[in-house]
This record gives sequence, structure tokens and C-alpha cells, in this order.
Amino acid sequence: MVAFGDDGVWTAPGQRRRHLPLPRFVVDDLGFDAGGWRVDRHPRFVADLTGFGNDGPG
Repeated sequence: MVAFGDDGVWTAPGQRRRHLPLPRFVVDDLGFDAGGWRVDRHPRFVADLTGFGNDGPG
């Protein structure tokens, strides 16, 4: 899971179990308060670049 919060970007890697681990703060930018990013002016996207369907490099 990837979340764009007020203070930046958070991640919680999915697991086969039925719960997510605690979120981890990963980027101190791209947020409403951090960097001045606004949803209406700055679209943010997430993509699977490797095609493996996971959060790692494959």
C-alpha cells in the first residue's frame, strides 16, 4: 500500500497474511505540508515497473 499524506509518502508492503504491517515513512516530500503538493494541481501515480506485482525489484 502506498499513501500520500500531508507530510510525505508512507508505505506498508502487502503480505500473504490478512493484515498489513505498520506503515513506514519513506519520502519527506510530495505531501500537502511537505513540498506544497496539491491534489488538484499535482497528480501522483504509483506503478508496478517490473510487472511482478510486488513492491520489490523482482
